[in-house]
Amino acid sequence: MRIYLDLFLLLNGITQYLLLLITAKIGSLPIRRLRILLAAAAGTIFALLYTIYQFTPLLIFPICALLCLIAFGITRRILHNLVLFSAVSFALCGGVLAIGRASGVGLGKTASPVVFITAFLAAYAFLRIGFRKKGMRTTASTRRCTLYTDTEPIKVKALVDSGMDIFDSQNGISLLFVSNAIFEKLPGKDGTLEVKTVGGIQKLRTKRIPLAEIEATRYKNFLVGESKAAIMAAEDCEGLIGVSI
Repeated sequence: MRIYLDLFLLLNGITQYLLLLITAKIGSLPIRRLRILLAAAAGTIFALLYTIYQFTPLLIFPICALLCLIAFGITRRILHNLVLFSAVSFALCGGVLAIGRASGVGLGKTASPVVFITAFLAAYAFLRIGFRKKGMRTTASTRRCTLYTDTEPIKVKALVDSGMDIFDSQNGISLLFVSNAIFEKLPGKDGTLEVKTVGGIQKLRTKRIPLAEIEATRYKNFLVGESKAAIMAAEDCEGLIGVSI
C-alpha cells in the first residue's frame, strides 16, 4: 500500500484538530487554539510512528490522555476530558464507516472529503443531542475562581453568562467581571476597557493580576474587570464570566 506522506500528515493534522475542537465545544472547555494545534501536531506524529512501527494498541489511551493534557491543561477534569475525547473519536470512526458503506466505500479504502465532513457533522450532532438527553449540562452554571494577590488569594464564585464573551486582546481569554468590593482588593494599576452595549459604548475599569485559577486551570497575566451592574444569582455569585473559559 502506497502512502503519500504530505497527504497523510495533512489529513491527520486536520482530523486531530477538529476532534479536539469538537471535544472542547461539547464539554465547554477553554478553547486555546495554539494548544489545540500543538496537541493535533503531537497526535499526527504519533499516528505516523504508529503506521510505521505498528505499536501495541494499548498505547492509544495514554497518547489520548497526553493530547488532552496538551490541549486543555492539567485540570481535575482530566478523566472527563479523556472520556469525552474518546467518545468524539469513536463517534467519528463509526460515522465514517457508516456513511462510507452507504456511499459504497468499503473497509481498507480511502473515504472522500465529503464522507469525512458529513461524519464530523453527524458525530457532533449525535454527541450534542446525547448529552442533552441524558440531562448533562454542556455548560456549568458557575465557575470556582481563585484570584492570587500579594497577601492572600481571593475566592470568587462566578456565574457563567452564555451571552457574554468579552476577551482579553493580549491572550484571547475571556474576562472575569467581579463586584466593586472584590475589585478594590486586587493588586495592580487600574486600566480601562471599552465594551459595546445596547446603551452604547461603556468604559469599564480593569486590573491585570499575575495569576488566576479557574476550575483548577491556571492563567497567568489574567485580566479582571469591574462589573458596574449588580450580579444577581441564586448561588450567591460575586463574579460573571463567559462560557468559553
